[in-house]
Formats: sequence, structure tokens, C-alpha cells
Amino acid sequence: MIINYSTDTSVIIMTDLDGTLLDFNTFGFDPIRPVIEELLESGIVIIPNSSKTNIEIDNFCNLLGVKLPYICENGASLCNANLIGESWDILNNHTIIKGRGCTDLMETWLYSIDNNLRQQCYFLTEMGTEQQSDILGLTGKELDCALTRQFTCPFIFNGTDDDYHYLQIQAKTARLNVQKGGRICQLSGEHNKASFNQLLRDYFSNQQQKTIILAFGDSYNDVSMLEAADIACIIPQPAKPALILPTPPKKVFTATTAAPDGWLEALPNALKYLENFNIERHNHG
Repeated sequence: MIINYSTDTSVIIMTDLDGTLLDFNTFGFDPIRPVIEELLESGIVIIPNSSKTNIEIDNFCNLLGVKLPYICENGASLCNANLIGESWDILNNHTIIKGRGCTDLMETWLYSIDNNLRQQCYFLTEMGTEQQSDILGLTGKELDCALTRQFTCPFIFNGTDDDYHYLQIQAKTARLNVQKGGRICQLSGEHNKASFNQLLRDYFSNQQQKTIILAFGDSYNDVSMLEAADIACIIPQPAKPALILPTPPKKVFTATTAAPDGWLEALPNALKYLENFNIERHNHG
């Protein structure tokens, strides 16, 4: 794969993991591994952006064999920020946090959300190990890592769509956020997967570079990230219609197959569009 783009452009691939880059059921990604290595060698910045915990994403990076900057727990924290660029010096901090602690979240939840809505929410911390495993598709140490959360509280919602809408309204009033992913819902502070986009754009702007963000996602909690990107790549979940963005960016590519093959299907289309865009911009410059 030959990757061509302007030298005054910083390209960021921001990708969800489960169901987008990783197989929805097995969490495998072997076909993507050599492609990621090639992308990194070309100078493209790859930032996993996931509801997963920092421990889970560290484990993914270890399997990949490359340390990456990443955003964990639905935009709660940007980790390994120093890997984004040599002059990244925001507070000289390798981790930038936008999230609130789980204890604080649950205290606000208890006095801000109507009891009838709270009764329709079943938090994973209230469940037994077997049920947690069935919901997340994980066991043993992997399950423990998925439940070791600092900034988000996962739950199952058993109400109607209208009930969920009212829950979101009450949460927003209380300066909380409720987001629905591929398997579970998450209670969090006022952040989402696009929370660090402007920070990234500002950083590269200060380096006299234009920023192009290619975002890859598959579920509702990826909408903010996909809509805030320059190019959105939507990966369908198995046996489900692909996500439709309410406010899409200028260019959207929708894969026809699930992860990881769908990720590999959408990537060259996005890179080709980026290459043509830069040629056109150069010709009109």
C-alpha cells in the first residue's frame, strides 16, 4: 500500500477497537497488524479511541508490538500524549484527563436521576462474574481489566427508547453523559470520543501543519468521533445495518463487511480520497 499525502499535512487515524478494528466476537485483528506497521512507518499517527480501559488498550498495544497514544473510556483520558509529536508539551503531561471518578459519578447519579429510570439500569458492578462475562464476551484477567474503570460506569438499560431519551436528558442536566455502545451503555462525565479533537488540531496547527482526521467506528458511542472527523469510515456490526450519522462530515465511507475485514476495506478508500484531495488542493494552491 503506497500512501501519498502532502508534507504539510498531519494525518491521524482515530479508530474504535471492539467491532471496528477488532473482530466483534473474537477480538482478533491479525489481518490488520502489518497494515498498521506500514501506516506508522509512513508517518501517520494512529490513535485508538475506545470505551476500553487504559489497561485493556495497553494490552492491545502489547499484542500489536507498538506503543501508541490512545484515548480510553469514551474520551475520558488521552494517554501517551508524548508519542503524538516531539514538541508535545501540554503541562509536560503524558496523560490528559477530562473524566470524573466513578465514585463521584455514582453519587451524582443517585440524587439526579429519577428512581423509575434508575431501576431500569443494571450496572455491571452489581452482577455476578458469569453474567458480566456473558455481556462482555470476556473471561478471567481480560474481564477483570475491562471492569477496572476509572471514569465510566457500564450498565445494561432495560427500558424503552423513550425512557432512554429521558435518561439522557436527566443525565445532561446533571452534567453527566450516557452513551450506548455495541454491547453496553456507559455513564460518564461530560466527555465523548471527540473530546480531544480540537486539542490535537491545535497542536498540529502550532507545528504549521494541516490536520486530517480519519475516524473509524461501528456503534452509537462512535458518532461524536465520526462526525468530528474529516473522513468517517463506518464498519457494520455482524448481521446489523450500518450506522447512519445524523450530521456526517464531508466524506463518509461505509464498509460492507464487519471487522476486521471492514476496516481493511474502508482504509484504502479513505487514503485514496485523501490523496486526491491533496492533489486537488495543491493544484488550486
